[in-house]
Amino acid sequence: LKNLYEGVVLVDTVLHKVFSKHGLTKIEPLGEKFDPNFHNAMFEAPDPTKEPGTVMHVASPGYVMHDRCLRAAGVGVVQKPA
Repeated sequence: LKNLYEGVVLVDTVLHKVFSKHGLTKIEPLGEKFDPNFHNAMFEAPDPTKEPGTVMHVASPGYVMHDRCLRAAGVGVVQKPA
């Protein structure tokens, strides 16, 4: 089982190196302001410690190639107070 895990980690590392070599980058927008061009809001939740409209949870990372969004990141956003 340990060898399987090490193999999966190795493949993931090599795959991300090839992606970055060709300009494909992974985006993890935690704490950033919500941008509908790069983020897909999956839910809203109240959080009094954070500003409304900021990303509080990343459900799935997004991918960008040369400043063009290929897959929007699935995020949870802080909602405005009622």
